[in-house]
Amino acid sequence: MHITRTALALTASTAALLLLAGCTSAAPASPSDGSAPATAPLGAYLDAMYGLNGSPDERKATDDAEQAEIEGRIASCMAQQGFTYRPQTRSSRDLAGGDAEWKPNDRDWVAQWGYGAVDYPGDSGSATEKTDPNAAYLETLSSSERAAWETALYGSASGADGTMSDERLAEAGGCWGQATEEASSDPLSTDQFAPLLDAMNQFEEQQARWPGQAQLDAEWSACMAEAGRSGIPSPRDAQDRIFTQVSDLAKKDKGSEKSSSTARTPEMDAMKKTEVEMALADLDCRQKTDYDARAEKVRWTAEEQFVADHKAELDAAKAAAEQSQARS
Repeated sequence: MHITRTALALTASTAALLLLAGCTSAAPASPSDGSAPATAPLGAYLDAMYGLNGSPDERKATDDAEQAEIEGRIASCMAQQGFTYRPQTRSSRDLAGGDAEWKPNDRDWVAQWGYGAVDYPGDSGSATEKTDPNAAYLETLSSSERAAWETALYGSASGADGTMSDERLAEAGGCWGQATEEASSDPLSTDQFAPLLDAMNQFEEQQARWPGQAQLDAEWSACMAEAGRSGIPSPRDAQDRIFTQVSDLAKKDKGSEKSSSTARTPEMDAMKKTEVEMALADLDCRQKTDYDARAEKVRWTAEEQFVADHKAELDAAKAAAEQSQARS
């Protein structure tokens, strides 16, 4: 997970949404005091800081309103420069399959969907058509016209196809970055909280170094090697490999004559088979090593230490976010 200092534009890929969801902290399977599981130490702050305390419907309404404002600003900015831009009307929830249930620990579900990289519950039709209402319009433009359109939209990041982080895209300028910055009411985007957000990013990036994590990953990796899949350090790496391969293949297909077809290419069908095989092997080894339950306890302990080290900054960020949400 990467904590950004700018408002998220809700045109992120499904992969990004899944990775974000995967950063949510769960409680240990058996709390030491015998009480019911609670929100994890850092998770409690994240919920407050990013407005995740409300009901699912309340969060969706907030997300949809933010998306509509950003997309409206993008369209206006593009029009001022003489370009047509059709706002994204599908919410992040729609792009991730709506209310479809995700069961990554259920073997039948994994056998059907893998990691949810090629397709996922609630998915239908062309991914390009679903996520980009401008796809058909762009097909009518010449190469030079399309390049000019992308430059107006993404600034110095033109041609990135939205694969850069939201923070990098915002910094690149263009209508996307301008609209994102103008629509942002995130109190955490100020320099005051930059050191905290950097520390939170570093904390996630160093997950492999959390006490107990290396041993757990080693056991899982050995299991995968026994199954004929050597050289994969952790479940995170297995999933990242699949999403990277799917992304690379999608970009390759986008530049070919196949890109205008709603039918999935044979190459992507083969990728789906590879994805499912990897996800099933991953699931088997996570179950054999009791990976998920043990990983929750490792995360819980690591988060407790992080919160203890950054308590004052976290409390200040939580208070600022709650005050901002109360005024909105």
